[in-house]
Amino acid sequence: MDMIKDACENWGFFELMNHGISHELMDIVEKLTKEHYKKCMEERLKEMVTSKGLEVVQSEITDMDWESTFFLRQLPESNLYEIPDLEDDYRNVMKQFAVELEKLAEKLLEILCENLGLEQG
Repeated sequence: MDMIKDACENWGFFELMNHGISHELMDIVEKLTKEHYKKCMEERLKEMVTSKGLEVVQSEITDMDWESTFFLRQLPESNLYEIPDLEDDYRNVMKQFAVELEKLAEKLLEILCENLGLEQG
């Protein structure tokens, strides 16, 4: 508790280690996220090549915007099924990950409230 208090009062942040989310789940989330974005970028490159008639010079394209994002919301209501182009296995893993993050957030909130001297609940 003293470390959390010191971090909040003197540093303004802290790193959460040994948070309880399994390494296996974290690895699967990372793997599927990388696969998702790789697929998105490949599709965007194909669309750009086709729409701009760049078949001959596609290996020379260096200034593309490679950004691709989505925002996953768990609370108050999940938007997981509103996000297009997510594979079912990725969607299921992200749902599991969001549930684990929610549990972690509850534990962290309890610790922070206790540190502030607030009553539980």
